[in-house]
Amino acid sequence: MRWLCSIVTFLAVISVNTAVAARSTYVNERFGTVCTFPDDIFTDRQPEPENGDGQVWLSADGASLTCSGISNVDDDTPKGFIA
Repeated sequence: MRWLCSIVTFLAVISVNTAVAARSTYVNERFGTVCTFPDDIFTDRQPEPENGDGQVWLSADGASLTCSGISNVDDDTPKGFIA
């Protein structure tokens, strides 16, 4: 009986851990940037800017997600861009 309880508990944990959030994929046509994110969290899509740089989504708790690109006219490297 003890092993049966352990198996049931194990299966319950597996079923909880395998739940997957619904995902949405955004592709920025101007730069080709692709972002995949949980669309059940970031539900409030903001208006896209006229220049087509990207997109912003907001969550109910105030978090924001930005997916965008830039023209690298100065040939910055990732290291130089962060510094």
